[in-house]
Amino acid sequence: MTSPRPSKRGVGENEANTNVSISMNNNNNNNNDNTIDEREIKEHPKENYTPTLPFSNSNVHSSNNSALSSIKGVLSLVFSSFEVDLRSLALFRILVSSLVMWDILLRLPNTHAHYSDLGVLPVIEAIPSIDTESYSLHFSNGTVLFCLFLFLVHFAFAFLLLIGYRTKISHFVVWLLLVSLHNRNPLVLNTGDDLLRLLLFWSLFLPLGEKYSVDFALSPKTNTSTNKHVSCGSFAFVIQFVCFFWSECALRTGVEWEEGTAFYYLLSLDQYTTRIGYLFLYIPQWISIVITKYLMWLVTLTPLFLIFPFGVSKTVVIFLVSAFYFWWGLCVLLGLYS
Repeated sequence: MTSPRPSKRGVGENEANTNVSISMNNNNNNNNDNTIDEREIKEHPKENYTPTLPFSNSNVHSSNNSALSSIKGVLSLVFSSFEVDLRSLALFRILVSSLVMWDILLRLPNTHAHYSDLGVLPVIEAIPSIDTESYSLHFSNGTVLFCLFLFLVHFAFAFLLLIGYRTKISHFVVWLLLVSLHNRNPLVLNTGDDLLRLLLFWSLFLPLGEKYSVDFALSPKTNTSTNKHVSCGSFAFVIQFVCFFWSECALRTGVEWEEGTAFYYLLSLDQYTTRIGYLFLYIPQWISIVITKYLMWLVTLTPLFLIFPFGVSKTVVIFLVSAFYFWWGLCVLLGLYS
């Protein structure tokens, strides 16, 4: 006797029940895994599971910080090369204003001959002979009295610059009148006049009245921890000196400078040599060669020491250069250039 064969409906129900049980078992396993993960997260801090990747945020931040620190180091080195001392700027203000007043006093006896209509270059002749973009307040009137009035105003503002009263205004007026004076008669100028005009212009962007001035005495006292100043103005001011010395070096390429006899020939120019200069004219030849070579190395290396001190104080370099040019000014007379 054969057993009855199960119906297709019973087989389908059994398979469905089996699938349901399997899915329920899977859900139970997932729930158990989730509970285990929650327990582990509660038992262990979250930071213990922070993955360490080769390009993680911490590594990126550390590399950025090192790059920024190196850039800051390079920039600080560059800025320190063009730092100027506020006390040195005050000394420069006193010296350059004194030089302007001295230059006015030297030009004053020649007002009639050099700057009036009765002299060698009347206003009518001077205006077409200069550049059309140049200006001069001295062209307004060619009389001697008007020229003397401008000299008086120029001298007064130079004195205000000397004591540091309304420094910026006084400085600008002194530079403006100096340019006007130079454009009035370019025939009586030399390299020293050009250098003075340029230094007055670039120093307009520097705080010349921050130390040892009337403006500083009248202003509210502020506690400044440093006397250093660095800006675009200080950069241009230092570069101006660098260009001056290297242009001097570029001009000294003759045979006399190579052989070391240039110093002797310079002192042989009677129209420029002073009595002190004549004393050095009869020194031994080897001393003259040493002085010539020293002058060559001085104008060549001074710009490098001004920008990159190399451990040598800028004060020492400036003292050596100033001492040499002071002695040179005693030997030869080159006008304002001396």
